[in-house]
Amino acid sequence: MELLKKALGDGSLTLDGALIELSSNRKDRPCTLYLNSSSLWEVDTFLIGRELDRLGIKITSCFWDCFAHQNKTASLSLTPQAESLVQLILTSQGREVRCSFLWKLLPQYKGLLFEAVKAFNSSGIKIINCQLGLF
Repeated sequence: MELLKKALGDGSLTLDGALIELSSNRKDRPCTLYLNSSSLWEVDTFLIGRELDRLGIKITSCFWDCFAHQNKTASLSLTPQAESLVQLILTSQGREVRCSFLWKLLPQYKGLLFEAVKAFNSSGIKIINCQLGLF
């Protein structure tokens, strides 16, 4: 990653080239790979997302599991703490929660947030405004 940052900085590599290099020979391409790259390379996340789309590079997994099938979470039972968090999110955000809002909650709620997010599909909550602009 540092080599890619240096190559981007000195102009010997374009953003397209860096994304292709980073993505090649990977079966799994999680959004966090590109979010971290965006920060390291000091490039706007939406620009990264737009370039990924233009290059036909598909994200294979979302940090928040946004690509999960709805029936996968239908029978999920939550701990009372996670259920409270789902209700708090519903009350404060409604049925649409911004991806950036979840990232802000992560330091405080950690594992509990992951449990709550898994129940979003069955609770009718949709994650919107992907940090990479993918949805």
